Amino acid sequence: MEKGRETRFLRSDITSSIQTNDNSMLLTDTEVTPFITTRNTLVLTKPITVMKTIITLLSLLLMAAGTSAQTPFDGTATLDINKLKVWQGLHGDMWHYFDSIYSMPGCEFPAGSGKHLSIGGGLWMAGYNAAGELRGAATLYRESGQEYWPGPLDNASNTDYVTSGKWARIWKIDRATIDAFKAIQNHTVANTPAAILEWPGKGNTYAKGNNGAPLTYGGEMAPFTDVNADQVYNPLDGDYPALKGDQMLWYVFNDAGPSIHNELTNLLPAYIQVRATVYGYNRGTLLDNVVYYEYDLDNKGIQLDSFCVGMGADPELGLYWDDYIGYDSSRNMAYVYNGTPSDQSGPSYVYKDTIPMMGFRLLEFPGSGCSGTVTPPGSFMYFLLGSPLDPQGNPSDGQDVYGYMRHTWADGSPLRKPATDSAGQIIHTNGFGPSGARANYAYDGKPVLNNIPWQECQLLEDPDDRKMALAAAPVQFPAGASMRFSFALLASDPQFQNGCPTMDFTALNAISDSAALAFCNPPLTSIAGPGKAGTVLRLYPNPAGDDVTVEVPENSFRISVVDMMGRVVADRPLQATETSVRLDLRSLVPGRYVVLAYGDSGIATAGLIRQ
Repeated sequence: MEKGRETRFLRSDITSSIQTNDNSMLLTDTEVTPFITTRNTLVLTKPITVMKTIITLLSLLLMAAGTSAQTPFDGTATLDINKLKVWQGLHGDMWHYFDSIYSMPGCEFPAGSGKHLSIGGGLWMAGYNAAGELRGAATLYRESGQEYWPGPLDNASNTDYVTSGKWARIWKIDRATIDAFKAIQNHTVANTPAAILEWPGKGNTYAKGNNGAPLTYGGEMAPFTDVNADQVYNPLDGDYPALKGDQMLWYVFNDAGPSIHNELTNLLPAYIQVRATVYGYNRGTLLDNVVYYEYDLDNKGIQLDSFCVGMGADPELGLYWDDYIGYDSSRNMAYVYNGTPSDQSGPSYVYKDTIPMMGFRLLEFPGSGCSGTVTPPGSFMYFLLGSPLDPQGNPSDGQDVYGYMRHTWADGSPLRKPATDSAGQIIHTNGFGPSGARANYAYDGKPVLNNIPWQECQLLEDPDDRKMALAAAPVQFPAGASMRFSFALLASDPQFQNGCPTMDFTALNAISDSAALAFCNPPLTSIAGPGKAGTVLRLYPNPAGDDVTVEVPENSFRISVVDMMGRVVADRPLQATETSVRLDLRSLVPGRYVVLAYGDSGIATAGLIRQ
């Protein structure tokens, strides 16, 4: 079984499937229940009556038949600057990509290993309008539909398909490109890199979207450094994207696209525009194990009450059925670790005996900020692969999604801490039960009641394919207002048998703390051009022939060579022990270049002539 097929065939006890791309209907077991819809297949499992099965199948098929026929945009972009390589989708989804119809894992760690930490995730949001209607959207795999579409919103009206198609692009920019651009004195269309020239900053007449489509938008869009302070993005005036980290992705999407919401919520749109920024660092430090996600939500519709925003994820450490989850309330961090000492042997995507950990740390949400203290968010919940009728199963509508963002199971019952009966026997430990104190965070690791630990490893729960929702507390979201929701994806380097019961959270905690510190106090992200004291590299010989030697400043971690068009033509990481490097120039045509060395104290540069 291929890893990318896991949302389609996830258990050996799957009893039948119905192919919806032809007229056949095959039931090999008379007691089955559908639990998930992919683009072509309904997969069935879990016994209930045949009548309930047929009713549920008919409702799902009718829902699919009523969906707009608009084709989604399956393009992706990757952030690949450090140890994590993550895929981003155009419809608000992340950590996967499609190979025609299948969802493939897209959260590779370590980068280049072929091993992945997740198969899907995305932004979740919902709130009530004045009429008491729940409005919002959420995504996870996007195999059964889409609830977000590319493009901005001007007001409470849907984005049409043509406009959405023009904005179906994720813009990617990195530090080397910007620094090379800044080193050029006279900017022209010809010598400005496309990533800078086509950036969708406010008023940019050169902005381009999907397949080179010209873009026009008068409002605030992609962030930029306004060199001449005229409040308009013009790269020929020297304006450039406002970079975060060492590499950044930027895109915009909304929940009012050209088709109905048909993946998780089936809700009417809330008319929310989302400007998304994804970025990471490559510094030879713990930040190399972090990817940041920042979502700026703009309410283009009406006031929403009890509005919740969060993220949903299906994390997987190699094998998907042997994981545990937990929550660290001192860090606002949900985490995932292996439920056994080994990730087993077998397919190439498993970690075997050397296993990483992963986490999701909330950094910024309504009511929180960089105050130096950890403000509690609203909820951390998990759910399991199951039928829409399972109270702990995949969300089947907007109320389920909203409930999971408010520590509530799909049947409306609250998350509860472990409880004991009058005889002192444990009634339940997994948060789903008739008694016990209400809880906001599942498996928060703190002893409760009769010192019952609430950690899956200590309780010897069966490892499983856990999915999760991490959300902020409900707030009022007025029309015309904006809010930011930010979190960090964390991954600790694989360690030998780093699963239950020998797991060690020390490394993951250190990465989490470093991520939070850097979020509020970002490392140096930009440097003035050549000529600043102490930033000039020493090269020899210069002019150079087939090679040149570069004396590397202390604590440098990367060196790049860019041409006069701003294109990176050579790039390599540096080891901490390297004091000089020899660059092979044989692939470069004769001409002028700029050499840049990135270090903890900034960027050193030097002009280079290739003879």
